[in-house]
Amino acid sequence: MHTSLAIIGAGPYGLSLAAHAQAAKIPYVLYGEPMYFWKHHMLDTMLLRSPMELTSLSHPDPQVSLPMWMDEQGIDPDGREPITKTLFLDYVADFQRRTGVIHQASWVTSLLRDNDRFGLTAGTTTITADNVVIATGLAHYPLIPSVIHENVAPDSYTHTSNITVRNQTPGQRILVVGGGQSAFEAALDAAESGAQVTLAQRDPAIYYADIHQLLSRMFVTLLSNSPSVFHYLPDGWHDRLRRRMLPTTVAPWIKPLLAAQGVKVWCEATIQTVHQARDMIRVFFADGRTIEVDHIIIGTGYKVDIERHPLFADAALRKSIVLHDGMPHLDRYYQSSIPGLFFAGAMAMHSFGPAYNFIFGVAPQCQTLIDSYLAGRYHQGLRI
Repeated sequence: MHTSLAIIGAGPYGLSLAAHAQAAKIPYVLYGEPMYFWKHHMLDTMLLRSPMELTSLSHPDPQVSLPMWMDEQGIDPDGREPITKTLFLDYVADFQRRTGVIHQASWVTSLLRDNDRFGLTAGTTTITADNVVIATGLAHYPLIPSVIHENVAPDSYTHTSNITVRNQTPGQRILVVGGGQSAFEAALDAAESGAQVTLAQRDPAIYYADIHQLLSRMFVTLLSNSPSVFHYLPDGWHDRLRRRMLPTTVAPWIKPLLAAQGVKVWCEATIQTVHQARDMIRVFFADGRTIEVDHIIIGTGYKVDIERHPLFADAALRKSIVLHDGMPHLDRYYQSSIPGLFFAGAMAMHSFGPAYNFIFGVAPQCQTLIDSYLAGRYHQGLRI
C-alpha cells in the first residue's frame, strides 16, 4: 500500500492536519487513537488554559470551531471558560464525525527512509508514503529530575502525565515537585482525595497569570497568526523568546483552593538529594529543609528530545535530522532536514515558537503545511 501523506498521531494536530488533507483531496493515512494522550495522560479534572477562540481544531470550514459547536449545543461560550477536559473531548469527537476524518487505530512502530520514500510499519501492515508528519505530541518527553530518577524506585514516583484519576490513599504523604499549572492541579487533586500534600517549587513565589486576560489573548493571537515572524528570527533569539513567552505561571483560580485543601507550598525549594528507605522517602533540600513522604508526584513538565522518540530508533534516520537542543530545525513549511518529513505541535517549537506547545498553532500549521504547500504541489501534478 502507498499513500501521499502519513500522519502519525491523532491528537489536535494530527486530526486537524488530516481534516485539511481530506478537504484538499490529498490521499492520507492517519495513525493513532484519537486524543489518546488527553484521555490517558491528563487529569480528568483538568481545565484548559487556552482562550476560547484559540482552542479550536482546524478545518477549512469555520462551522466546526469550538465556539460555534458550543453555541449549537446550547452552551454559553462566555460562561464556560476555562473549558473542561470532558467538554473538549466531546467537541473533538463531534469534529471527527462532522469532517469524516478516518483514522487507523494501530500504532506506528517503525519508520525508515527508503530512497525518496518512507516505510512505515503499524501492527502487521507496512506501507510507503511520500510524506510523513510526526504529530505525536509530548507523550515521549516527560521530564523527570535525575535526583529522583536515580534515587527513588519507579513505583514511588509518578509524572503528572500518568495521572488521570485520583489514586491517592487518604492520609498518604505526597510531595509534588514543580511550579507550573500541572503541578498545582495535581497537588489539589491529591489533596481532595485526602492526601497530605506539600508542593515544592524553585521559584521564590507563586506567579499567578490568567491567559484569558485581554493582553494575553492579544499576544497569543498575534503569535499564532504570525508563525513566520518567529521562524525568521536568528536562532539565538528562539530560545530566549521561548523562555520569556512561556514563564512558569499558575491560573488565578488555583489560589483560593490551596488554603481550602490544605496544600503546603514551599518556595525556593531545590532538591539536593533523596534517600529512600523501606517505608518512606526522605527528601533533602539545598536550604536545609527536609521532608518525609510516601510518594512523589513530578510536575516538572516536558523536554522535547527527538532521540528519546521510539520512531527514531534507526540511527541513520535520526542522524539525518538537524536538531537544536533536541528539537528539529524546520523550514517555513515545517519540513525537517529530511525532505518529506514534517513535525507538528510541540516538536515545532524551536522553529515556530511556544504557541505550538498548545492548540494555538494548529490553524497556521495546517494552512501552511497542507493548504499552501502540499495541496498546491499535489494539484499541480508534482510529487509531494
